[in-house]
Amino acid sequence: MRKVDFGDAQLDDIGFEELPYLKERSPVNAVAFSPNGRMFAVTLQDRSLITYDTTTWTRVRQHKKQSEAVTIAFSPNNRHLAFGSKDWTCRLWDTVSGKDLLVMEGHTNLVNSVAFSPCGNQIASTGQDSTIRLWSLETGVCLFVLSGHEDIVLSARYSGDGRRLVSGSLDGTIRVWDPETGAPEAGWVIPHVSASRVALSADGRLFALMAGITSSRICLVYAITGEKGLILDDDADELTDIAFSPIGDFIVSSSQDNTVRLWNSSNGQLISRLSGHSMRINTCTFSPDGLQIASGDHGGTIRIWEVITNRSSSLIQQLAAEVRAVAYSHDGQFIISHRINGAIQRWDSSSGSSRSIPLPFAPDVCPSAISPNGQWFASGPVPSRVRLFDPRAKDLRQPLREVCILDTLLSIDYSPEGRRLVLGTGGSSILLWDLHSDKPDVKLRGHTGAVKCVAYSPCGKWILSGGRDKTARLWSGEVDSWSCVAVVSGCSEAVTSVAWNPVVRLEFVTGSEDGSVRVWRISSTEAGKVSIRMNWGSHIGQLCTTDLTFKGAVGLSSLSQRLLVQRGAIGDSLLPEGDEPEEGKGE
Repeated sequence: MRKVDFGDAQLDDIGFEELPYLKERSPVNAVAFSPNGRMFAVTLQDRSLITYDTTTWTRVRQHKKQSEAVTIAFSPNNRHLAFGSKDWTCRLWDTVSGKDLLVMEGHTNLVNSVAFSPCGNQIASTGQDSTIRLWSLETGVCLFVLSGHEDIVLSARYSGDGRRLVSGSLDGTIRVWDPETGAPEAGWVIPHVSASRVALSADGRLFALMAGITSSRICLVYAITGEKGLILDDDADELTDIAFSPIGDFIVSSSQDNTVRLWNSSNGQLISRLSGHSMRINTCTFSPDGLQIASGDHGGTIRIWEVITNRSSSLIQQLAAEVRAVAYSHDGQFIISHRINGAIQRWDSSSGSSRSIPLPFAPDVCPSAISPNGQWFASGPVPSRVRLFDPRAKDLRQPLREVCILDTLLSIDYSPEGRRLVLGTGGSSILLWDLHSDKPDVKLRGHTGAVKCVAYSPCGKWILSGGRDKTARLWSGEVDSWSCVAVVSGCSEAVTSVAWNPVVRLEFVTGSEDGSVRVWRISSTEAGKVSIRMNWGSHIGQLCTTDLTFKGAVGLSSLSQRLLVQRGAIGDSLLPEGDEPEEGKGE
């Protein structure tokens, strides 16, 4: 086969599902993609730490360490690399300057894994000294030493919300910790799983475990209950690494038979075997968009694979960044789309051809909205400002209008006719802005925490808002006269998204950080009285019963009925006959 140079990557002996690979001169210990997918880091047994630019696959920096690094992780802001070494230290490296920033000492044996907390202010390291150490990213000081495992701790991972730290050890247990206090989660130890390394799904609901240090099986465990789930087994040689995809239900594993395997965690199905390595594979991981897998072997080869599943190509493309908003232009000739990764594109509505719109800011971290007629694009590139842009322009370097709101902007939505904006702020207030005026002219108060999401109803007479206070609020009015007419409770975490059903009148949906999606219906609007009921909900781990009326519930045990009434559900009719609480008697 002809060999073609592609920067530092090569095109020699490439399989159908494989991209150009990298060839190093020493065995690969660990690989990692940066969260934005633009950098790729490799640590080798010759003590080298190398970073690549993933757009060209050329080397950016090479750094030779005094001691061999066995594990690496990128910080959430892409700026730093943490690595654990055989000299018993954790170190922090600046990916831009290439300088060592911190040396964290305390482990009494080599460090097996490192991980950043989602907010990026803490690093967790695990060691062969049977401990987990939590470090301050700012000072390098050890905040907590987590003791409890009785053997080598091979890995620890933070949950997506940063509130839990999950560790796996050769002592055969999984343990869960509170990273803010360093305390173990009460009553949460899974014994006898022979766990060696643990991976956590993106939604925090599943653990994947290498079932023993010499096992070929992957065990799935439900994170909330601790119950064991599916076993993934393909009679492979000893597993060496596992990782969850950041998108979808995929798991990648590597083993000593020189093969990478891709699994579906929802049904346990083996999707594909990726062959091409000629030596033992030491490590594997997914890219941040879930579309690529990187694997590194003992011969110094790093292979990059496309995630090929048995789905159609249209379904595979759905793994791309979610579309935040779309809108037609007023003349119907083009469409504006905005993805959650910040990409803004203008599409020809007849041919489908597109081009990116350059932005002078990073809208992936800013709220934004497209007007119903596609003529305006509103965004908050600066936390306390709202800017209006013309998406038809060649670039968006100069806003058409700009207003300062003196608060942190968290959410935006247009009114149906496109003449007004509703703004949710970090200061718990909601602002209404008539675009003919110079600044927001109405302030709605009611939430007791940051307003994470807002939405105008299709008729323009209702506004929904959701907040950090775990409630959604319904506002009624028009122009500059609005009032809160209902508060929807029930979520155990912040309400992060709300949307109106465009077909069914007065129906809306809420999404929450607790993982739930709930559909609600406004059933009465007589004489200022508003009644809201929940039609259905999914992924409800907990249900708040305060001020909720239960009618027509079926299938409840007598114990469940008593608990609902005891905990604030309205309506003693839930209780079996003869069990009504006596008047004046405490519950």
